[in-house]
Amino acid sequence: LNSQAFPQTDGLASLCSDGSLGILLWNFDENVNRGDVDTIQLEIKNIPIDSEKVLIERFQIDAQHSNAYSVWQDVGAPQDPSAEQLRRIKEKQDLEKVESTENKIEMGNVSYSFNLPLPAACLICISPK
Repeated sequence: LNSQAFPQTDGLASLCSDGSLGILLWNFDENVNRGDVDTIQLEIKNIPIDSEKVLIERFQIDAQHSNAYSVWQDVGAPQDPSAEQLRRIKEKQDLEKVESTENKIEMGNVSYSFNLPLPAACLICISPK
């Protein structure tokens, strides 16, 4: 391979002790263009959840969500933020839920499609409904 950087969309999944499924996905490119958005089509086969429906919750970190650094930059990157600036920064310090939806389990499989900007990371929690 040459030294060209390639975009990377990847992830990890874990089955939790309560029977839910957690999936961490990320979308990264060293030559990032903040205007780029990728459509992610997630297909989970043989999902180990004994239910007809699942609740899918998506939490996201990107330029607009869960990003106190972006807010700090937007308020002028102050060395000593004012009380109002600090309040605005703290509003974005926690992991933000960007979507909550129900999906059917069809023949043991679940499909879920969403847009993920560059760069971004998201946590998808899937639980019985």
